[in-house]
Amino acid sequence: MNYTKSLFFITSLAFFILAACQGNVTAQPASETTSLPKQPIQQTNTPLPVSSKKEEVIKRINQVAASYNQFVENEKKTGNIELVNSQNGSEEFAFTNASDIKVANEFLRVQEIILTLNEEYYNLYVQEKKPTPFPNLSSQSDQYERLSKENSDWLAQEIKTGSTVILYSPMEFKYVPILIGDSYVAMKEKDSEITALRLSAVMPPAALIQADIELIQSVEVGNVKLADIGTYPYYRADIKLTTYETSTRFYTLYTDSHQVIEIIPKQTLSGNVDTSSRATGVSLSKLENLAKEFISKISPKTSLANLTPAPGAKEGTYFFRWEDRTKPALDDGQTYPFVQVGFNGNGELLNYYNTLPLAR
Repeated sequence: MNYTKSLFFITSLAFFILAACQGNVTAQPASETTSLPKQPIQQTNTPLPVSSKKEEVIKRINQVAASYNQFVENEKKTGNIELVNSQNGSEEFAFTNASDIKVANEFLRVQEIILTLNEEYYNLYVQEKKPTPFPNLSSQSDQYERLSKENSDWLAQEIKTGSTVILYSPMEFKYVPILIGDSYVAMKEKDSEITALRLSAVMPPAALIQADIELIQSVEVGNVKLADIGTYPYYRADIKLTTYETSTRFYTLYTDSHQVIEIIPKQTLSGNVDTSSRATGVSLSKLENLAKEFISKISPKTSLANLTPAPGAKEGTYFFRWEDRTKPALDDGQTYPFVQVGFNGNGELLNYYNTLPLAR
C-alpha cells in the first residue's frame, strides 16, 4: 500500500470518512461566505503569545466551518436535493445535478482551508512545546498491529469528545466531525509514531538514505527527512519507492538506483501554486529549454533524443513530456515510461516525474 503524501492531507480526508461512521451530528450554520477569514488587525506592537495565536486559529476554523454549513443550508433551499434512506433512521440527504458538483467542489476547498489552518496550529504547538522526535521503533508486527488498534480506538473516542468542527460531507450524505486544534495535533503525533514503526520494518541502509538526501540537496538546500516508503502500483507494483520531505516539496526516489521519480511542491497539494502566465510571460521555447536543463541536472543519464516528445498545456500550466515508446507500458497498462516537467507561465516548477528508471 502506498502511504506517500498522506501525512499532510490524505490522512485528514481519511479521518473525515472514518468520522462519518460514528453517527450523525446536527450542524449550526452561520455566516454567508466560505472564504478564509482574515485575522483581525492587532492594535498593539506587542507580539501575541502562542496560546492566543492558537485560539485565533481555532476561531478561524470555526468561522470557515460555519460559513460552509450556511452555504449547504442555502443550497438545500435553492438547489437540487433528494432524501437518502438511512440505516439508523436519521435524516440524510444528497445533492443532485448542478448542486452536487457545486457542493462537492466547495467541500474539497473547505477541507484544504481547514487542513492549512490545522497545520498552522500544529506549527504553533511545536513552537510552544518543542516535542522530541520519535525514536526508531521495533519492527515487530504484533507491536504495529497493537498500536494500529489503539489508534483506531482512540480516534473513535476523540471524534466523540475531542475538538472538532462539523461539516456536511457530500460523500457520506450527512454532517460529520473533523478533528481540529489539540485533537488534530494528537492525531498527527499518533500517525507519526505508527509511521515510524512501519518504516523501521522496511528502512533502507543508512548509506543509501544518505545518498538520496545528498541528491535532493543538490536540487534544494535545506533539511531533508524521510517521509514514507511504499509502492506505486500504477508505476511498478513490485518496486518500493522512498519519499522524502523538505520544507517546500516531496521527493520520491527509487533508492536502489538513486533516481528521482517524482517532485511534488507542497503548494500543489493545497492548491496555492500560481498557474497563471501573466507575470513574466515566459515563451514556450524558453520553458522547454528550462525543462531540458532541469532534466539534465537531476537525471544526467537521460537522453531525450531517444524519446518521443508529448508536450501539453492546460489553464496556464505547461508540461514538457518525453515518452519511451520502445518499452512496455507501466503497470497501469496504458502509460509508456516517461519523463515530464511541469511549469507555470512564469517558469516556476509545478512538478517533475521520471518513470524511465521503472521501465520493464
